[in-house]
Amino acid sequence: MAPGWRCCCGRCSPRCWPCLAGSTGGGSSGDETPLYAIFSWLKLAEYFLLYMVVTDSVRAPRDLRLVTWTLVAVGVGASVYPHTPTGRAQAAAMMTFKAVTPYDAEPNTLGTFLVLTVGVAAALYDGADKQRTAQGLLCVMGLFLYTTATTYSRGAYGTVGVALLVVALFGGRRVRRFTFLMVPVALYVMLPSLPEFMKEHAVGGLAALPKSKVYDRSWAGRQKQWAERMAEWRQHPVEGVGMGVKLMRSIDNDFVRALYETGIVGLGLLLWLHWRVMKMLLHAHRSLAAWEQQVSLGVLAGYLGVVVHGVSGCPFMIIRVAEPLWARVGAVAGMVALRQEEARAVLAGEAPALQVSEPADSRVGPRTHGADLLPRPACNT
Repeated sequence: MAPGWRCCCGRCSPRCWPCLAGSTGGGSSGDETPLYAIFSWLKLAEYFLLYMVVTDSVRAPRDLRLVTWTLVAVGVGASVYPHTPTGRAQAAAMMTFKAVTPYDAEPNTLGTFLVLTVGVAAALYDGADKQRTAQGLLCVMGLFLYTTATTYSRGAYGTVGVALLVVALFGGRRVRRFTFLMVPVALYVMLPSLPEFMKEHAVGGLAALPKSKVYDRSWAGRQKQWAERMAEWRQHPVEGVGMGVKLMRSIDNDFVRALYETGIVGLGLLLWLHWRVMKMLLHAHRSLAAWEQQVSLGVLAGYLGVVVHGVSGCPFMIIRVAEPLWARVGAVAGMVALRQEEARAVLAGEAPALQVSEPADSRVGPRTHGADLLPRPACNT
């Protein structure tokens, strides 16, 4: 071992993650920090999901089920792993970043990833036809929310609130009861257990709000950062400053970053992309079969949550968030395309009517299963 090396676990066993990672435990020398296996797992799952999408493998409801439950399973693994002894040992070695959560070196990344899965789990919970399935999804959501809370990421807190609110507004009574009754109770129980630095951060920021018009030092720092970038952007308003021109110019806002790097044209394209994706997901939620509409609603809720999180961060620039997000959107788009093909075949008399294998749900009205997604014929009268 190197001189001055100190293991944070005190045992220095061969299987100690901080020992294997070469952490100094002292924190400021810039030594190597441990590689987080959880993100390697996420990456492997994302590769599988992207393979399913790009190879046009979503050709039946069972394929959408495979993609959806794979995402939920990965979310469960991502939620459980930080609380295991190995996960805690890895987090204990991350002493270089003293202000981050004790559970993860990238709280915003983990929190935003879990928000994507919370939306899907909440929508499936709302439409579950079996009591055991509903109870299992309720436990999964509780696990996701608990791990999200332990990230101490205020951006993740706001994002998961947006996702649950979207599912509650478009969903049924079951998820509304969960959102408007159980979530406030969970917050009441959780808030007293937050670390002191989080309480001081929030209380001090709110107390200073009337004077400084900012929520806290972090928000004030972001506003200063945005003002500096906008001063540079005004020199090239249409095409922007460029991507990679100034690598150290970090910008904690997806929209400000798009405007700074790609100008008005790039920001317009980003907003257009968001609008088209959300319009497609909402239309899919209203037009597909029962189980498919639940998945579409969950993806829409997670997507809106990530868009809101883009106000204070760059989730669309983080590959670990963007890959599973686009994989989910692509899976729903694949089902929409499949239903369109089947509806065209039925209208042309080339195939029998679509037999939906989904269980009946009395809370869901009759669906056209893709016919509403077809363009309406022009009227000649």
